Amino acid sequence: MSEIIKITNLNYLDIFHNFNISLPSQKFISISGPNNCGKTTLIRILSGELFQNKSIIFNGTLVEEQKLDKYLKMISSLIPEEITFTYNTLEEELLSLSNKSNKDDVAYLLKELKLSSIKNILFTSLDLSTLIKIKLLLILLNCPKVLLLDDIGLYFSKEDYQNIINILKKYQEQKKLTIIMTTSNLEETITTDYLYILLKGVIYLEGKPIEVLQKDNVLNKIGLRLPFMIDLSVKLKDYNLITDIELDMDRMVDKLWK
Repeated sequence: MSEIIKITNLNYLDIFHNFNISLPSQKFISISGPNNCGKTTLIRILSGELFQNKSIIFNGTLVEEQKLDKYLKMISSLIPEEITFTYNTLEEELLSLSNKSNKDDVAYLLKELKLSSIKNILFTSLDLSTLIKIKLLLILLNCPKVLLLDDIGLYFSKEDYQNIINILKKYQEQKKLTIIMTTSNLEETITTDYLYILLKGVIYLEGKPIEVLQKDNVLNKIGLRLPFMIDLSVKLKDYNLITDIELDMDRMVDKLWK
């Protein structure tokens, strides 16, 4: 896999020591781990908020101070607690983008994110989950090369979150977007292309999510709970009742009845 961002020998406070990671291009990447493992700090470093000179390589080129502005134009981040807007309503934000954004994309995102009815409501009157969706819409309309998301699944129902993931995967494929998402819920990693598990500022495990999540003993040891279907599948495989990991409960029941 070709890499879009590479971090080499990163040292930051007491969180990262000689940290290295290569993030594949045009993939949906998830980063998980126990609390205080460095997930949000890594997002802030990648976004340029905590820029670390001589540690970040973007598309094969070292990002130094004089190249930081160019790098930041390629990167968009969404940290729920730090959302800000230029204007007061979604309508005003969309008007400012009218010459840059595709009208079909605007119509599609407004509909799929269920935002059409709140275009003229002041942001100060909206809840955080709605503000996250608005920020996501504006980011996608700006067509970044890399989208950074910090544990947004915490703020949505399972149904709403899955809808957002479906939208993101569509944009990732159509716009050749790289998405890097942190999550405290391992179940959210299943639909991504690649998974990193952080522990105390180092990469503890990495690989395709379905392969990493089968290492149940290792994950349980560091305090991470496996998704129910993965956990059940692993246990049933141990007893030779099934041969493959199964994520769908109905198909699991069919296999057990055969």
